[in-house]
Amino acid sequence: MNILKLFIDSYWTSPTDQLLYIFNKSNNELKSDEEIVKIVEEWLKQKNYSASDCFARTLEHYQRQHQHRHKNRYRYAALLAFLYRWGIGTRIDPQKTFYWYTLAAEKLRDPLAQNELGWCYSEGFGTKQDHKAAFKWFFRSAEAGNAIAAMNLGQCYFYGEGTSIDDAKALHWYEISARKNYLNGQIQLAQFYRCASKPYRSTRLAKHWYEKAANSGSPEAQVELGFCYYHAIGVSKQLKEHAIEWYKKAAKQDYPRAQALLAKYYLHTEPSLSFKYYLRAANNGYPHAKKRLADFYAQGIGTKVNHVRAFYWYRQCAVNNKEDHERAALRLVRYFDKGYGTQVDLHEAIKWFRVFQESGEMSFDDVKWCNQFRLKLQYGKHIPIVG
Repeated sequence: MNILKLFIDSYWTSPTDQLLYIFNKSNNELKSDEEIVKIVEEWLKQKNYSASDCFARTLEHYQRQHQHRHKNRYRYAALLAFLYRWGIGTRIDPQKTFYWYTLAAEKLRDPLAQNELGWCYSEGFGTKQDHKAAFKWFFRSAEAGNAIAAMNLGQCYFYGEGTSIDDAKALHWYEISARKNYLNGQIQLAQFYRCASKPYRSTRLAKHWYEKAANSGSPEAQVELGFCYYHAIGVSKQLKEHAIEWYKKAAKQDYPRAQALLAKYYLHTEPSLSFKYYLRAANNGYPHAKKRLADFYAQGIGTKVNHVRAFYWYRQCAVNNKEDHERAALRLVRYFDKGYGTQVDLHEAIKWFRVFQESGEMSFDDVKWCNQFRLKLQYGKHIPIVG
């Protein structure tokens, strides 16, 4: 039996206290909100607890202890804010999220809550956006030792949000975050060394911190490290084999950028493998992969020609993505005009034609095709359309 599970079950009989313990432990381990949500949901499932019951009990515990002015009455505040933030057992409520994080930050001086309150001000979540207030709370949390807040404070100094731009102070706080083994802090420190002004720039140190985070399992860092090897950044020569190894590690974690990079790498040597990686990246929401996958279906690259699937992915790209939006719109004009993968619909063709025209960027062939489409609209369907 898992020792930690036994300890929790035997020491805390209240589901509310168990939930509070899991929440605090996950935060102390520097897990992201998304990771904590998964942990909480899995715990609820394993224990067969109702999320709404746990939320109601947590709120009830706070209210009862607050009524009796219990010395630990504010210990549930950050947890309640988290439940409101992610809609666990209740509806998502930005205003209540902000309220409870404010309570925990001011009454408990909880570094976690102070950082999250800074995030609320930074994003305008539940309150008016205020970068100076965000900076204040990030600073308090970072000074209290919160590694996530230290990274956020570094961001403030690097981009001049809520304070003046100061690369030296940005580096200082990035290093504190990274040396506390916060993966995103290590990645941001690597990015700093790669992109900072000349006195601070160091491709060697950028590669070092990418590698540290990559070895800890961060798919984002694994891709960046692979990119360093592929383009000889911080290393003496290009090492494509090393790059592909790191891309594959990230792709196994379903990181879409890694899948798209592998698809590009295998395009000319193994089209079917390229197709599979673009399919995975597109299904994981990577914008450019959607357009490339549609092209593969349309042209039969690595798979059979399938205009129905091509139409589906062109439409996904045109409707939901800024990247490649205009090129996908042009393809939709042609598909609606000719009935490829869908029914002929001149109204839809005209709609997407106008979208494409607004992009302002057309090749010579695009201009020629657009002129022919205009002639078709003006004089009838007997005018041939090229492409």
